[in-house]
Amino acid sequence: MANEGLKHFDYLNEYAADLEIDLGLSNLQSDIDYWRRTGMDHPEVALVGCRGVIEKAFKSLVSSFSDGHMRLVELIDCAEDEGIIDRSMALKCHEIRVKGNKGAHAHESVKAIDAQMVLDLLDDFLRWNVVRLQLVPASSSEVAAPDDPIFIVMPDEEAATMSRKAKLASTLSNDKEIEKKAQKVRREAVAYNESSKSSLKEMAELLLRAQEIGASVGADQKDEAERLTESLLAQCDANFEALKAERKPINKGVDEVNAEIEEVLSEHDFVKKLLKGDKKATIRQLDVMAFPRGSNAVTNILQIAGNAGTGKTLCLLAKIINEVNDDGQQSLFDERQKNALFICFNKRLAAYVRGILAGYDGDTTGIVVTHYDEFINQLVRDRPKAGYEYLREYARDVRYKRSTIIYGFDSQYSEYLQTAQEVVCERHPERASEYYLDSSDREGFDWLKDELRWIEERFSDDEDAEKRYPSAERVGRGTKRRPSADIRRVILEVRRELNRLLEANNRYTIEQATKRLQSSNSLPHYDAIAIDEVQDFSLASIRLLLKFRRSDRSRVYLSGDENQKIYQRDFTWKELDQGLKGHTITLQENKRNSVAIRNFSDRLLGTPSSYEEASRWVYVQDADDERVIELLKRLSELGRGETTVLISGRHDWYGMLRDAGVKYFDNRSESYSAPGLYLITEWMGKGLEFDNVVVDCANSVSDDEEEEKRLRYVHFTRARRRLYVRYQGTPPQLLSKYYADFLPLAKRGNL
Repeated sequence: MANEGLKHFDYLNEYAADLEIDLGLSNLQSDIDYWRRTGMDHPEVALVGCRGVIEKAFKSLVSSFSDGHMRLVELIDCAEDEGIIDRSMALKCHEIRVKGNKGAHAHESVKAIDAQMVLDLLDDFLRWNVVRLQLVPASSSEVAAPDDPIFIVMPDEEAATMSRKAKLASTLSNDKEIEKKAQKVRREAVAYNESSKSSLKEMAELLLRAQEIGASVGADQKDEAERLTESLLAQCDANFEALKAERKPINKGVDEVNAEIEEVLSEHDFVKKLLKGDKKATIRQLDVMAFPRGSNAVTNILQIAGNAGTGKTLCLLAKIINEVNDDGQQSLFDERQKNALFICFNKRLAAYVRGILAGYDGDTTGIVVTHYDEFINQLVRDRPKAGYEYLREYARDVRYKRSTIIYGFDSQYSEYLQTAQEVVCERHPERASEYYLDSSDREGFDWLKDELRWIEERFSDDEDAEKRYPSAERVGRGTKRRPSADIRRVILEVRRELNRLLEANNRYTIEQATKRLQSSNSLPHYDAIAIDEVQDFSLASIRLLLKFRRSDRSRVYLSGDENQKIYQRDFTWKELDQGLKGHTITLQENKRNSVAIRNFSDRLLGTPSSYEEASRWVYVQDADDERVIELLKRLSELGRGETTVLISGRHDWYGMLRDAGVKYFDNRSESYSAPGLYLITEWMGKGLEFDNVVVDCANSVSDDEEEEKRLRYVHFTRARRRLYVRYQGTPPQLLSKYYADFLPLAKRGNL
């Protein structure tokens, strides 16, 4: 710690967690910040709170000498007797104890000057513990008194947080006034803190004089001494009242700005703004809300396009809510409750959207939010699970009897596919080492699984696949592998064997279920359908979803970003349906990411940026697992009130974080809005956003550069405030190519 410009409790930013562990405390920094803000108005709260801190601390300090039933006075004396603290520190702690006892009794009058004294003494005690734990050199304890006032409007860290949130809210709402108001109240708070230094110092001197008078006078001067003491204390009270009056409008301004920030940052509130056509929505978003212009419009398909962070999902949700509520224009002769389907490809995004709807105070009972795989499976399985019972009356003509869904990521599916490869290998032993038949080639095996899924999605039946696949154009595949017609015929053999195994074991895939539902005569119908992250859906799945429209006039809303296409679908708009009349609105204002994070991510799209433009709150570092865990621990402290996510393909993080005592939400979480740490895999992040994002780039996620870029673009653009990109040793090729200026010179030589 520096000896100049010393501040009260300045060590807590870095060492609060260490003190809490050593002294058996919790919420130390947030509690002290609260007492410093409110101690002038409610001194008894600060007095009792500080006493509680040292009581818990001394129970830890003398635990090996205590019988567990000592009073605080005994705990302090025991610590002094055992040489844990010296006489000076013991006297300070006794003063905290006495003042705290006084504050605990409502009938005893306590003053703000008492709270100031006790907070000063607590600062001395905690600072001594920081030195005792060797967190800073012992010489750092030999410093002058802190230079800042004990009572403040808000701590520096809190002021900085408010400024960052105000900037984000201004960007999100397109209202620069929010940021201007935050800057104004922050300047006022800083000015107040500065001006109060001399007043508080003067009051401390008055109190000291009052104490000296009481201690030095004789019995014959007692009455005069009491009058002088009362006069000095009255002067202190008057000064405190003046400071309180000065601070009151500043506190009010801070509260108003924070309330406005939180209103904007609350997503369901932002949905309300879109519904109302509030001026804070962007022009493009207002265009979305105004679609279609006129009740007789024949254009009923709207595509909402845009890069990451432009608000596509919120616009979709607002449109669906609007459709169900119908703006009060529902026909008097149509009493049926309108319904809508919001469907996406990622189950984590579905949970996220359900969380937003849960906080919305309008009527959303007619909206079903789900992800594609689950919804389709519940339609074709023999008995839909809880929550989907209403689907039992539909698709009875195509339901699977006594069969179970199987996904490409299931180990059982891999076993069936491996068996199918072995059968085909016996017919073609000369090809046994080829990537499409050698199950030990993990990259080739994963490629084959994706290829088989593409075949199922692309061709209507077995005959169609056998006829057209050998010469089919591979649109949107994004892979380096280009199998010849001969190789494709062998792959078709593997497909036949795999499907035989699936049928024999009563298993079906989501792609097979999609084709099966195409022929059903009893599908559910909706007045409006929203398809989020449409770039991840296959052509067959979108065609099926269009069958869920109640009529040709039912509205369909699609949102997508080709830059986030990570499932290698081959969707092209012209193939969807030549008879559809559609319209596209492209959202252009990034409402999620900071400018630096956006510039950093957009390098993957070919948009250049300088290091200065892309590096604020963006970090690319060579870091081992321990450093990552320390970072996650610091970012996920609940006192920060922020969401943090680790995106990684490794599963051993769970155990390492548990061993380190770091709490986290696993990937089964139903909501991603509560403050804390989340862990998700590299394929789960679509549509989600977090304050802090840590991306584990220790290994590449694909052998194909375009696929790697798309996936990392998704990862980087999940971050609202801070982005951390971690690698180990030699940086992966993607970082070397696009972010060389973020790497140390020594690392660049290896690229």
